[in-house]
Amino acid sequence: MCGRVAGSRCRDPATRSQQRSGGGPQLLAVSAPGTIYDPDTDDVVQAELGAEAATAAREAELREATRIAARAD
Repeated sequence: MCGRVAGSRCRDPATRSQQRSGGGPQLLAVSAPGTIYDPDTDDVVQAELGAEAATAAREAELREATRIAARAD
């Protein structure tokens, strides 16, 4: 991510992880040694999956509406 944003200051390793994550805690920094990552409990992953599901549902509704409109013509 560093270098892709104009004005990014990624040279300081102490702030590099904060810049990437928006200042939030890093998964590795808060996990106990030996912890297995579970995407089912990751809020960010779940939010992305929810957004993708909502988008897919909207697209399906639009395809159905288009199909019905085409049949009506």
